[in-house]
Amino acid sequence: MANARGKSIDNTHLSVDTALARGFIHRDYVAHCLRWTYVMKEMARKQVYKTSRILDIGCGVDVPLAKTLYSSRYIVEHYIGMDWNHGAKLDITPFHTGKFPVDVFGRVDFASNQVTIEETADGRMGINIVGENADGNKPNEDFFYLPNVITCFEMLEHIEPAHVRAVLTKVRTIMNLAAAEGQDPIFYMSTPNYDSNVGHAANHVNEMDHNALGWLIEECGLTIKREIGTFASQRDYVHKLYADFPGADKVYQALADVYDSNYLATIFAPLYPADARNCMWTLGPTKEGYERKYPMLQTDGAPWSSSENWRHMFEGFADAYNPATGVV
Repeated sequence: MANARGKSIDNTHLSVDTALARGFIHRDYVAHCLRWTYVMKEMARKQVYKTSRILDIGCGVDVPLAKTLYSSRYIVEHYIGMDWNHGAKLDITPFHTGKFPVDVFGRVDFASNQVTIEETADGRMGINIVGENADGNKPNEDFFYLPNVITCFEMLEHIEPAHVRAVLTKVRTIMNLAAAEGQDPIFYMSTPNYDSNVGHAANHVNEMDHNALGWLIEECGLTIKREIGTFASQRDYVHKLYADFPGADKVYQALADVYDSNYLATIFAPLYPADARNCMWTLGPTKEGYERKYPMLQTDGAPWSSSENWRHMFEGFADAYNPATGVV
């Protein structure tokens, strides 16, 4: 199945320039900014940003996570970005000084054999990436030591369910290898929560049910450390907010008198990840004795995503995605 644009891998670009031209920044982009600063906050809390090797899957044309880090003086050990857009579209002009170590690759499907896991001459494991460089549509190949921070923001909804499974499986493999080297790898990921009553965005290939994605994450061997709503519709959470926190109605109304619903949607959403329109997951590598949080799904019953190929998230359909060709 393809989306309304006929694509099974969609490369829609959400630009802040477009938002500013309209004079209005939608909650989607506000939530984007909060995701990037959350990663920074976590790095600062753990005091690890100087030793962070970041792999940003679906980094976006603007490479915004890298720009946010750089403008905030969070100079990491290395930032590696990859995206399905052409390399020449990826904007790395702010990094011309060389103070922020960054490499970005265009036309890369992370789950395909464009990204391989290899061993170096010094015995360390790393990833080899083949794609287009950001200076033009020229082939580029490079090798990097394993990342200890992986991000994938607003990308999974742009690929088919079997493709999602392939992405999560490869992330698991990389994280387990990093953990075996004594690292403490972390994976930050966000995507919409599919609601069949609301429907899905026309450009989205595959919005997934929150519980289904939780099951799939754990089925692929990743562990769930935290779930955070990024933005939510008031009708979906306000009644719970009032019930859970005495006096919250006064706080909410005071904020509602100042902020519009678009901005207000981001303030309390972290409290209700399953009820939010979009959720950010903090994930870890495979852990012995981990107690799964999400029950087994059935291949029949309600659709678990907006894609007609929603059954392909199950193991028996994993070959519906061909990593050798990047075609679903």
